[in-house]
Amino acid sequence: MRLLAVLLCLAVGASTAAAEPSGACASRRAGWASPADGTPELAVINRVGVAHGRELHWNGVRIDLATLRSYLQQVSRMAPLPFTILAPGPEADCGFLDAVRDEMEAALPCTRGACGEGAGHWGYAAMRPPPSDAEIDRIMNDMANAAMAAQNEAVAEAKPPKR
Repeated sequence: MRLLAVLLCLAVGASTAAAEPSGACASRRAGWASPADGTPELAVINRVGVAHGRELHWNGVRIDLATLRSYLQQVSRMAPLPFTILAPGPEADCGFLDAVRDEMEAALPCTRGACGEGAGHWGYAAMRPPPSDAEIDRIMNDMANAAMAAQNEAVAEAKPPKR
């Protein structure tokens, strides 16, 4: 009887581990953005949602893993490269989330800014503050010097060779 109870506990434990909800899943992978990081300004954004176990969505439309793989391959050839967000729901299956992450990383340069993960509002990434007056002066001087050098080079090339 004890053996039956132990086997039952092991079976229940194994079945729940495979369908562990995303609230208990590992967080996003290293190099991926979070909602706090925001999205690149003016980027095209694709959303991959995982809800209710293994329910997969691409920009709100239900798809399967093979379709996701196909879409990610198409996205990988786009220029500029769209930003792809993985938005796991609280009931998403952890193993399936890892499979989706694997597909994204196989197709996209996720560790170089092409991917993010997290639920919630994704604003734009913080913009660089405006330059100071000194920085503007330095930039203007650099531009003037570069223009003068280009003009001098053009004049030198236009002169006929000395005999």
